[in-house]
Amino acid sequence: MMDDPEDKKPEDWVEEKEIVDKEAKKPDDWDTEEDGEWEAPMIPNPDYKGEWKVKRIYVNSNSLLR
Repeated sequence: MMDDPEDKKPEDWVEEKEIVDKEAKKPDDWDTEEDGEWEAPMIPNPDYKGEWKVKRIYVNSNSLLR
C-alpha cells in the first residue's frame, strides 16, 4: 500500500473543528479590568469534515520491479 500520488485534498475541505460563535455577545456586566479581554466562545464547526487523509492504493510489488 502507498499514498495515491494523484489524490489531492479538495479546495473546500474544512479541518477547523471549532469556530468563533459570531452570535455571542459580551455580557453587560463584563469588566475588562477585572475579567480580562472578552473573547467570544468557540462552537463546533458545522462544516467540519475531519482530518483529510490521502487515499491509499494497492501496488503490486511486481510492477515496482520494472
